[in-house]
Amino acid sequence: MSTVHEVLDQNQALEDNHTIISRCTEGMLEQSLLEQRERSLFHKSYLAEKKVFEQVRLGNKKKMLLYLQQHTELSGVYGTLSKHDTLRSKKNLIIAAITLGARAAIEGGLYSESALTLSDTYIQHIETLSRIDSIEPILQNILGDFTERVAKVHRAHFSKDILLCQEYIFNHLYDDLSLSVLSGQLQISPSYLSRKFKEETGEALRIFIQRQRIEEAKTLIVFSDYRPSEICSLLNFHDQSYFIKIFRKHTGFTPKEYRNRFVVKPS
Repeated sequence: MSTVHEVLDQNQALEDNHTIISRCTEGMLEQSLLEQRERSLFHKSYLAEKKVFEQVRLGNKKKMLLYLQQHTELSGVYGTLSKHDTLRSKKNLIIAAITLGARAAIEGGLYSESALTLSDTYIQHIETLSRIDSIEPILQNILGDFTERVAKVHRAHFSKDILLCQEYIFNHLYDDLSLSVLSGQLQISPSYLSRKFKEETGEALRIFIQRQRIEEAKTLIVFSDYRPSEICSLLNFHDQSYFIKIFRKHTGFTPKEYRNRFVVKPS
């Protein structure tokens, strides 16, 4: 007895799935709204929530915390994101807020890779918690962190070309970051990029790259076992003596002195 194998039609499958979902959700919104009206339970103000994330975008921590407190004290409830698991519901609410905070921070000028990695890290931490008494203190710390980072970079007023240039540099500190490479990535002339970068940031492109690489070198010195000579090579400095000179210019220490001062050795 032979088996007939039918070819699954993708459009038909999508239509069937849509039909199944529609049947399952039909009337759910109306039913939920009816229940909420009967119990006089309504979500907290969306406009008040929007004010919180606008301050994250602007890098204003003081106002962000003020609006967050006001939002907390407003009448209304947070959403219920899990009907049968209170902890799961609280975690989901915090994760949603982290996601919105990361997007607001990116719009405020925080490097997207930084914002998204920070978001992932916080979400992973939230998932490890076995108890959450209140979400407000957690959100104060997390959204406060995003807001402070936005305030430090202060890039929201830069043009698209300069934002893309800085983003590329941040993500490729171990690669060739010559003016020709950067202008090629942005498809603009080297002279225009060099002039525009200085006009908007007040800092020469070469100095900006140098400063970002020194920040990366500081991280490598503290959190890795690489020798200074290896870090020099990794970050594309011309030679070790030049690397040490530039490192001391930006930090006040040689790489060896920096490691001795800031690396905590196990007792």
